[in-house]
Parts: sequence; structure tokens; C-alpha cells
Amino acid sequence: MKAKSTTLKKSEKEVLNLVVKYITHWTHLQLDSIIKNEKNPILLKIGDDFVIGKNKVRGTKLGWEILNNYDEPQTIFYYKLPAILYCLSMANNKFVLADSIRSNDSRVGKLSVDKEMFVQKYKSGIKNNDNFRAALFLNRLSNTETILKIAKSDLEKSLLSAKYLNLGKTNYEINRI
Repeated sequence: MKAKSTTLKKSEKEVLNLVVKYITHWTHLQLDSIIKNEKNPILLKIGDDFVIGKNKVRGTKLGWEILNNYDEPQTIFYYKLPAILYCLSMANNKFVLADSIRSNDSRVGKLSVDKEMFVQKYKSGIKNNDNFRAALFLNRLSNTETILKIAKSDLEKSLLSAKYLNLGKTNYEINRI
């Protein structure tokens, strides 16, 4: 008995690729029409990504990237919730709130990175018996922690303001994130 090949012929692969492209295109068209017809922004979780209004939030190695409807990167956030609430605020024309969320997220993220760096340099100073270096980075660490605490508080205030936008059904979806 002759064994049958389990691989697809080249023409079958081409047809399969065309079908996948058609279904992807059709899905994008349907999603765009739903987004345009809704009064409130739609919040959908597709895989690990979120579609919010005309934007998409995608997790990357650097943080959470905001993409427009052409998949062009717009900005990067350090944390997921601020990225999602930023998109919702932008979709509801709350530009001041959106800018506040973006700047506070950036500030908290940068201060967190600084804190980690100062901890490592402090440990390096202790390990090398360099008291001056250890004292210097302990002081910088202390200052950064104080500023970070304030920045986190500001970010939480911005996020709370965004969570209570009048978004209809979307409020329920935000609380589940």
C-alpha cells in the first residue's frame, strides 16, 4: 500500500493563505463598523491584546504599546491599566485626563527603574567596601523612593478619575481587568 503525503500541495497552501487573508480582512471591516456605530468606546480582549475604540493595546518587552487602527505605534506605557484607561479617555475626548495618565505612568515607570538601579549600585558599593559610594546611592535611593511614593499617588488619582468616566457598559469591563 502506498503512503499518502500529509503535506499540502503548493496550490492548496496558496488557497489557504488567500482564505486566511480574506477572513482577516473581513474581521477588520466588521470590527471597524462596530466601532464607528457605537456611542461608547468598545473594550475587547483579543488574545493578549486589548482593542479600545480605534486603538489597540499590546504587551511588549518594554511595557504596553498603544497602536492606532493601522497598527502604527503611538506611545508606550509601563503598566497595562494606565494604557487601557488612556485609550478610553482619548476615545471620550478627555484629553487632559489622558495626558495626566500618560505623564504619571511615565514618571512612575522611570522612577521605578531609577530605584532598581540605585539599589544595585548601593549593593555594589557595600560589596566593594566603598562607603562613599554606598552612602551616595543610599541617599539617592531614599530621595527616589519619596518621589516615587508621590508619583504613585498621583497616578492612582488619575486612574480613579478615569475609571469613573460615564462609559455605560464599559465600566463593568474595566473593573474586570
